[in-house]
Amino acid sequence: MDYSPEIDSLSFTYFIINGAFPHSGPKNAADEVILIKGAGFNPKSRVYCSLNHTESLAVEITPNLIKCQMNYPGKDPQATGGVKFGMSMDGSWTDFGIFYYYDQIELQDVQPTYGPNIGNGLIYMYGNNFRNDFINVEIGCKIGEAVG
Repeated sequence: MDYSPEIDSLSFTYFIINGAFPHSGPKNAADEVILIKGAGFNPKSRVYCSLNHTESLAVEITPNLIKCQMNYPGKDPQATGGVKFGMSMDGSWTDFGIFYYYDQIELQDVQPTYGPNIGNGLIYMYGNNFRNDFINVEIGCKIGEAVG
């Protein structure tokens, strides 16, 4: 039997991290976040997000999600390329690898602008700065709630 008084600083809790998304973002992103998904997060925890070895407090913590600001303090809004990304929660470090900053995509046209509501179809997007040449690139699009 344990007769010790309950103290939050001595409590051990389990959590699991399923990963972070996205792995890249525009070089001049403002008010954008990187999502860390998992379970068992304590909203009272001290969570520090680290981009390019620059730490900042998490924007929001829920039991299943941590939000980190995409741009770190002092980042040059014109700089592109990869930086180290990780998170520290209550002294436990998680390394997510490289986060890549890119030039913002410029969309000029989409064809066709309509199509069938069932079946498959191709939608062509025309513009500038489309890339797939860096680690963990995830090119996709979303129409309504459908991701492709």
